[in-house]
Amino acid sequence: MTSGRLPALLLWISVVGCSQNKGAGAVEDGDFGTKGDTDPVVEISDPVDGTHLYVDTKIRFAGVVSDTPDDPTELEAWWRSDLEGRLDIDARPDGDGLVEGFGYLDLGDHALTLTAVDTKGHVSTHSVVVEVGPPNTAPSCAILHPEDGDGGTPGEMVTLTAEVSDPDIAADELLITWESDVDGELGNPHASTDGTVVLPINTLGPGTHVITLTVADEVGETCVDQVIYGVGEGPEVTITAPEDGAVVAEGESVRLNGTIVDFTAPVAEVELTWTSSRDGVLYTGSPDADGLTVLDLTDLSQGIHSIVLSATNQIGLTDTDVVSIEVDGRPSQPEVIIGPRPATSADDLAAIITSPSVDPEGEDIIYSYLWYRDGVLYEGSTSATVDASATARDEEWRLVVTPSDGTLEGVSGEAVTLIENSSPVIVSVNVLPASPRTEDDLSCEVVVSDTDADEVDLSITWA
Repeated sequence: MTSGRLPALLLWISVVGCSQNKGAGAVEDGDFGTKGDTDPVVEISDPVDGTHLYVDTKIRFAGVVSDTPDDPTELEAWWRSDLEGRLDIDARPDGDGLVEGFGYLDLGDHALTLTAVDTKGHVSTHSVVVEVGPPNTAPSCAILHPEDGDGGTPGEMVTLTAEVSDPDIAADELLITWESDVDGELGNPHASTDGTVVLPINTLGPGTHVITLTVADEVGETCVDQVIYGVGEGPEVTITAPEDGAVVAEGESVRLNGTIVDFTAPVAEVELTWTSSRDGVLYTGSPDADGLTVLDLTDLSQGIHSIVLSATNQIGLTDTDVVSIEVDGRPSQPEVIIGPRPATSADDLAAIITSPSVDPEGEDIIYSYLWYRDGVLYEGSTSATVDASATARDEEWRLVVTPSDGTLEGVSGEAVTLIENSSPVIVSVNVLPASPRTEDDLSCEVVVSDTDADEVDLSITWA
């Protein structure tokens, strides 16, 4: 308690400690200032006006802002949708005025607006209208001719025929590619409006061809179908393991088994190759005297692989077998921080995932949380928060967040924070007597508290 005698009518009290203020010049949504000759220049470059987007596809929000005389980094910018309001999309201009962020939009026709405000409060906007439809669906495709296992002779005309469709766009807007693993790309015909694709060809070389049809929509979703087509006579190849459609975990051992029979040359002289559509050539060599080949692998990359065993005899005739397997990938490492920043012993600690994990197969991510206090596992919480009552000033808290897709765990993300000094708080202030006269001494009673139980210095000013 501090007292003094002054003829005072007004009292200011300040406590030595920390305070947080809203930054000067901050502009809230809708605080547009006054337009003038120095308004910023705003232009949206992406998405393009009239674009059709998908509710499940990440959207790039990009534009350019500029102003005279302000540097682009001094401008404040934000995105707004007439359906969703202000969007939580990064809109901080870089030194060249580029504004770029990524996010998603709900179903509907959105009028998107990019707003920029300069340091004088001058405002400019630019708007585009986009349509956001249901989740994109990959196209469908099927090779109708030739049938799998068919064959012909060199120079014979074969009409590659397929049926394609897409629920989101017209069939004639799809990108069509025919390929042969022997002759390479065969052609890029357009589908008719009813989804029929036709490519006559008579240049297939001798050997066994894996004819691949690839159909892609406007966002890169694809459909693939394959048939094996032989030209001339060659070896017979069979993959006996793994089974078509098998699923293995990333990093697990995979055994590839195959058999080769050849009626024109000794089987041990046949050249064979194991290849993956994702990892390229896996092995090149020859089978044993019984026509068997075995290959053990532990480093297949994540994703769907078309595993191909091909064999070529001494006269250049080839046969191929193919199976599809999936290597289940691990979730990516998350980026995390501990909030609030800074944290005091009066604050609950919270795990904040600034960059979520992504599962290669699109599975939902489950996170587990471990907290360490001064290097020792804290068993009081396995959730994303720790109660303030568990913390004390100068403690070091470490957070470990581990992602999982329900089958495989990914690499953990970690963060560390130091519990800092908390600010004192004025509980009450009273000036006595309550109704003073000029002959009265005035006294000031101040009650303060401090979470860290520190001594508090008061600064009292009478005026």
